[in-house]
Amino acid sequence: MTYPYDTNLYSVALTSGFATGYTPTLAIIGLNNKVYFDSTQILPETVEDLVARFASALSLAIDEFYRPIYVSNPISDKNYVSDFNENIDLNTVFTEAEANPMTFSIIENTNPEAVTAGIAGNILTISGTCGDIAESSISVQAVSGENSATDIFSVTSYDPASFSYLESGFESTVFPPPFWEIKYNTAADGGLNGTNLIDPPSTPKWQLNDTTTPDYGADYIHSGENSALIKYWAPDFNWLIMPPMQLDYNDYTLSFWTWYSSSSYETKFHVLVNDGTKGWASILDWDAADPDNLYDSEITLPLTDYVGKTIRLAFVYEYSDGFEMALDDIKVESPSGIENNAGMPQNIALYQNYPNPFNPSTKIKFSIPENSQVKLSVYNQKGELVETLYEGLLEKGNHSCDFVGTDITSGIYFYKLETDESSYMGKMIMLK
Repeated sequence: MTYPYDTNLYSVALTSGFATGYTPTLAIIGLNNKVYFDSTQILPETVEDLVARFASALSLAIDEFYRPIYVSNPISDKNYVSDFNENIDLNTVFTEAEANPMTFSIIENTNPEAVTAGIAGNILTISGTCGDIAESSISVQAVSGENSATDIFSVTSYDPASFSYLESGFESTVFPPPFWEIKYNTAADGGLNGTNLIDPPSTPKWQLNDTTTPDYGADYIHSGENSALIKYWAPDFNWLIMPPMQLDYNDYTLSFWTWYSSSSYETKFHVLVNDGTKGWASILDWDAADPDNLYDSEITLPLTDYVGKTIRLAFVYEYSDGFEMALDDIKVESPSGIENNAGMPQNIALYQNYPNPFNPSTKIKFSIPENSQVKLSVYNQKGELVETLYEGLLEKGNHSCDFVGTDITSGIYFYKLETDESSYMGKMIMLK
């Protein structure tokens, strides 16, 4: 069994060792390529803690290797852009070494409002209705006698018609993010026409860059801990494609920050849009004639031509023996999507928070036609109070409050506006 080539651990291991002037990489890789210990993970711990972590990882790896029941074919993470109902045969997921019968159960579904999960015999069924982006983590367990094994996978759903705002700084270990795609083609395949796109057959390709990425790291990050990176020898055309988005306002823009250099060696970079009718069309092309931008200024591109359409945007790195490049803090937003009732309001109104999903802060706007006692609060799915944002007398007019969810987990939350007359409720999603 060989370890998958397309991992950061594998890349680091190739260049580590005393012969190359680096500290050797130590890893424990067990059954089905599961990584139990990775010395490239730098944690705030003492040497004693490190040794204890290694010993614990080794013991677990040996234990799981000799278990008679194990996960032989893990369920892949699921992304849906329309209502879904999928059956999964758990006999293909788990293996009992001695062919003894297994029983299956769901031990956790973190967001049953977004995903319904049930088991009949050996068939796991997951279903749901797509709307605003929603995510759930599902844990399935197989039991045979005294032995058991557990598989965990995520389900993310999203209806492009519900799109209002997108922001990504790649601050998750999942890359590409849900509903993004990494694709590849050659000039003979069609190049920037976007025909014959396939999964990249090899590396390098668009990858997650964090502060520990060898030779790159923090210098290629605009903010936070991560960015999207592609190395200079990536062949042909490498595509990083954003999720589908329905643009309901005529002032949407795409903005992003980039580490781009073309002053010494020509680097070719393109931004394209596809509205589903005309194929891919370029809205930005950079080459040797364009100045360096080492996160010096934000790039903003108008999307006014695509109002009322469902589009996809793509960042394309074209091989030219130039420099590597990175992308960070990408946004697609519409100012009019968050402006409500510029004049004096005629009725009480509670508006959709913006951005939504959010991480970690969002703005909640509301209007009251008369001076009123109001209370604006945030609750979790259990109905428990998370925070009271405001309570007291307010003058008539348009108002807003910021909610900062630094200390809360991902999931669905509700914001409630209470006045002397009635109460109003809205739903929002925290997505880390």
